[in-house]
Amino acid sequence: MSIFNNLKDKMLGWRKPPVAPPSSGIGFNDNFDTGVLNSNNWIVSNWNAPGGGIFKPNMIDMSKGVLGLTMTLSKKSNNTILSIGSEIQYAKKCSYGIYEWTMRASSTAQTPSARGNSCDGSCREWGRP
Repeated sequence: MSIFNNLKDKMLGWRKPPVAPPSSGIGFNDNFDTGVLNSNNWIVSNWNAPGGGIFKPNMIDMSKGVLGLTMTLSKKSNNTILSIGSEIQYAKKCSYGIYEWTMRASSTAQTPSARGNSCDGSCREWGRP
């Protein structure tokens, strides 16, 4: 079977991905706790998203010393929902690997350390339904 797989790989031009070097620990870390977004690492989105949503830079909030990604929802006259929110993108290319993050999901809390009630539907991991 391996002879067939090797032949198929050669015919179709498939190659195994290179082996990643051993991890030396954390390659990148950002706590978003300086009160400003590091423009060397992050791009603030400003575009119309598929499905009618909008990403606007003024929806990024660093006023409380941490990163706040805000979003508003409103009903339009045709009964569809208008979503205006925020998004940041990592400014550097990433390879395959293990990525880990910790975040506080949407809530009604008014400060980073306050308790609040959760808000459904505003946090999505892209690539999953």
